Amino acid sequence: RENINKIIRFLDGDSKEIERDLKEQMREASRREDFEEAMRCRDILRALEHLSGQQKITDLESSDDRDFIAAATAEELRAERAMAEEEQPKPEEQTAIVSVFFVRGGKLIGREHYHLKVSQDEEKGEILGAFVRQYYTATAEIPKEIFLETEIPDDALTAELLSGKKGRKVSLIVPKRGEKEHFMEMAKRNARIMLDREEGRFEAREARNRKAVRELEEMTGLLDLHRMEAFDISNISGFESVGSMVVFVDGSARKNSYRKFRIRTVSGPDDYASMAEVLGRRFSEKHRGKDASEKDGFGTDLPDLILMDGGKGQVHVAEEVLRNEGLSIPVAGMVKDDRHRTRGLYFHDEELPVDTHGEAFKLITRIQDEAHRFAITYHRGLHTKGTITSVLSGIPGIGSKRETTLIRRFEDIDALRKATAEEIAALPGFNRKAAEEVVRFLQDEKEKDHEGQDHG
Repeated sequence: RENINKIIRFLDGDSKEIERDLKEQMREASRREDFEEAMRCRDILRALEHLSGQQKITDLESSDDRDFIAAATAEELRAERAMAEEEQPKPEEQTAIVSVFFVRGGKLIGREHYHLKVSQDEEKGEILGAFVRQYYTATAEIPKEIFLETEIPDDALTAELLSGKKGRKVSLIVPKRGEKEHFMEMAKRNARIMLDREEGRFEAREARNRKAVRELEEMTGLLDLHRMEAFDISNISGFESVGSMVVFVDGSARKNSYRKFRIRTVSGPDDYASMAEVLGRRFSEKHRGKDASEKDGFGTDLPDLILMDGGKGQVHVAEEVLRNEGLSIPVAGMVKDDRHRTRGLYFHDEELPVDTHGEAFKLITRIQDEAHRFAITYHRGLHTKGTITSVLSGIPGIGSKRETTLIRRFEDIDALRKATAEEIAALPGFNRKAAEEVVRFLQDEKEKDHEGQDHG
């Protein structure tokens, strides 16, 4: 514990005690004529001095704990690059990076960068104000002084809130001159550099996506491809089948539009019948109309291209469902080779040649992998719940409400078996007697399993 406390103080910028201990160890080693140990201590001291030199910033006139917080927004970048044109519609959201520099004992001991999505019309002060309230509400360490790039709304109320949590006064300060302003400029430049890199990566990714969609249009002869929906079926070891729908718009995943389907009408592992059910539910007039319920509806947006995880058979299933629904949407199959790697695209009853080094191929692979991942994740979640439910159903006094509580609290049956009676009794709707019943039942089941294995 003593050593851990020294490490914490060192990470907080206080290296004096460690340096003093090392010097004493070096002198003691020299007295013993253990020159190898003395040299080791000397090398560590030099490294500490070098690190301390890097940590030193400037004379900030105080050794109080301080944080410096600045932000950069995508709108600022666009303005600087003269890219913002009034006639172009602005997105509802923009990217912002908030940089936090931690100064302890007059030394910079670390910095963190936080990526945010903020409203397009949100001012810098509003962004920083919301960040400060959320960040310091969630963290245990609040410094005495928090320096901000600009004033924030309700600064007095925020300072009072943070002071109450810390148990002593916390000041929110906008530096105007001197070393503090100089250091704030460093934080601002840092946020700007980080956002510049982020925006550069985003622009490069968008350019690749646009190129991929153009290549896909050329490959299929389709025009104006924007929305693509891909479907997959998952069933493992005979456990009930599930379906997934993933959505890509202009080459980018639109995760808030993903949907998952629990197969209702098909018994056993029949992928074609399962896919027909999924597509029927997705494209039925009931579910795609503007009057569809929020729970089951898919909105009025229809895809420009449907992608199936499979070849000829799955494509024909989709085409038949669409005919029955009176829809005319092109369908392509994402075909895999014998090693389950994406091989190409099945479209209009032929497999199209695909450049495996092109952006379209990478996009198809990404969509296929995402559809598969989403289906597998959902399937495993159901399987876990099903396993726990099948075990819990045999425990006296455990009804559906308590089953639901245990399923939500424990990710699988192994995690539940490791739980103590005290942990279970603390859950909503449980008491000590019910908790002990669960523990006793699971212990008996485990012993039966071992007996069966020994007998085998």
